[in-house]
Amino acid sequence: MPFFSTVGVQAGWSKNHRHLSKKALQPSFLCEIADAIIIMNWSQLRAGKTTLVFMQVLLWSVFYLLLLLYTTHKWTNTWFGLLNGTIATVFYLLAAYGNASWLIPSFLKRGKTFLYFTVSIVFIAALVFTRMYLEYVILQPLHKTFYGLSWAHFSFDCITLLLAFLFGALLRVTLNYLALLKQKEELVSRQVASELNLLKAQVQPHFLFNTLNNIYSLSQSGSPHAPVMIAKLSDLMRYFIDDSPKDKIPLSTELEFIENYLELEQIRMLHPLHVDIQVDGEVKDIKIPPMLLMPFIENVFKHGVDKTEQNNVLEANLVARDGRLLYKVVNSLHGENGSCISKGFGLTNLRKRLELLYPGRFEMSARRQDHHFIAELQIPYDAHTLPDRG
Repeated sequence: MPFFSTVGVQAGWSKNHRHLSKKALQPSFLCEIADAIIIMNWSQLRAGKTTLVFMQVLLWSVFYLLLLLYTTHKWTNTWFGLLNGTIATVFYLLAAYGNASWLIPSFLKRGKTFLYFTVSIVFIAALVFTRMYLEYVILQPLHKTFYGLSWAHFSFDCITLLLAFLFGALLRVTLNYLALLKQKEELVSRQVASELNLLKAQVQPHFLFNTLNNIYSLSQSGSPHAPVMIAKLSDLMRYFIDDSPKDKIPLSTELEFIENYLELEQIRMLHPLHVDIQVDGEVKDIKIPPMLLMPFIENVFKHGVDKTEQNNVLEANLVARDGRLLYKVVNSLHGENGSCISKGFGLTNLRKRLELLYPGRFEMSARRQDHHFIAELQIPYDAHTLPDRG
């Protein structure tokens, strides 16, 4: 049903008066957005680290249990098998995490390659001889053949600890790779947020520049409508200050802003603009990014209608259906008017914003058909779970 009620506008939507807070537009808004993204990604990073720790604990627990199962069944003495498996697992842990958490970060990562290999050799040798000594003292009385100070004992401990040491290197490579993925994700999120806010910030000066030009023209001609336009401009400024910085706003707020803009533009028209705007579906709970519907309307006045002609028409349809918002604006064209409407700054900026907000999930088209210009947009929406960090 129609929802606008303005002079020269064929519709009947009563305005919802809202008490807008008078907060100032903070120049640090981009910083706040970036901080929010950092906090969000830090939470995700901590969750990822918790998962990695749990997986490692689970892996070593399974390894320890399997080793105990092997050693306790291999030897007739259960205590022998338990001590054998426990000593081996402790030294495997020291070899793996000594390399992953100490040697690689302290030496190899800092470019001290020679020192890394030198300290690694000493570290592995210390582990081998310490393990041999413990096994000689504790296990040799139980198994005199293998755990004596022999080459067989030495080579076995050396090979198994070297494998554990190499496993530590693989673990460090994996951790570094996952950390790089997280950093890349964080950088991409920061870049998207920065680009999105930059595009949003570009909309405001562009819009205000056009409006101030209109007021300047009226003032030069001594028009009595200039004070009215200034009053309307103040209403629009409240939108920029209170609602524009938010990620999402109620659809009704965007429609109210469009209504104020139409009233502002009507003052400049020599003849009333015939406007018919229809809204279908349940839209009261829908939220959308600010200034998303406005570029279609603004482009109509900037490139489409002829303010000196009588038969200017603007038709808009807004339909909420099956989780998608369908938006269509049709306006009349006169002569060569509208020849470059589809290439205007407003539509170009809007497409860039949509590519960041709804990558691969939106449809936008703009075309000239006979004496009309048609602009269409489809975006997904969720009326219940849309976030709002404003």
